[in-house]
Amino acid sequence: MSDLASKLCVQCGLCCDGTFFEDIELENDDELDRCEDLGLRVDDSQAEPLLLQPCNALEECQCSVYAYRPQCCRTFRCHLLNELECSKISFERALSIVFNLKEKRSELLRLIPERHNKNTSSSLRSKILEFMEEASEKSFGSCNELHNKTESLNNLIKKNFIK
Repeated sequence: MSDLASKLCVQCGLCCDGTFFEDIELENDDELDRCEDLGLRVDDSQAEPLLLQPCNALEECQCSVYAYRPQCCRTFRCHLLNELECSKISFERALSIVFNLKEKRSELLRLIPERHNKNTSSSLRSKILEFMEEASEKSFGSCNELHNKTESLNNLIKKNFIK
């Protein structure tokens, strides 16, 4: 990974913070055991073991177990990172896209009541779904705005990060 790509990753962290994914498939049981030994949140109740998101090894956009991270983390490269490494986008523009997405994510989270935001081990999608399931008639306006902001965020993710 180039220096600029590394610099972008440590200012982003969206692939690890529950914004893009709820969970990530682990390679095998050995990797599951290694993740458990590292204290990472995993789910072994499925056919394939899963690393749950947000990853509890993420500390201010940096992986605290970077040298021991699972294979899925080693090989993941978002579209924005690929564009940067192919010089199709400048570092400044890539960083601007990251910060824009983070701001939109923050706007969306502000619409969700505090009790749904407290759980730091829930993905963004889980927080949204939990709130929407509980929403009453009087909060329909908030639900509508939340839906629109969620759509906008998902479109940005699909356009710039996950193709």
